[in-house]
Amino acid sequence: MEGGVSLVEWAWEHHGLRNLLAAADPNLCAEFDVQQTECLLVVGLCKTRPSIRQVIKVLNFEAPFPILPPQIPVLNNLPPTTNMLVFTASP
Repeated sequence: MEGGVSLVEWAWEHHGLRNLLAAADPNLCAEFDVQQTECLLVVGLCKTRPSIRQVIKVLNFEAPFPILPPQIPVLNNLPPTTNMLVFTASP
């Protein structure tokens, strides 16, 4: 991934640094509900891929946040990283 970074790995890095909100889109200019944004990012990092019903309950604060490990888990059944969504920084 020359010149780019995996969006998932980047978000996990922020999660591991206990600064997940730094992964929020900077174009939002910090004009967002912190709790909702953190909830959405945590659900997005779930390895277990919960059902949509479970996701909606978490996003509506009717169920607890999933507990995530501090580092990205090793996933055995994903396609190679060359097929993953990659973002590159503009010079």
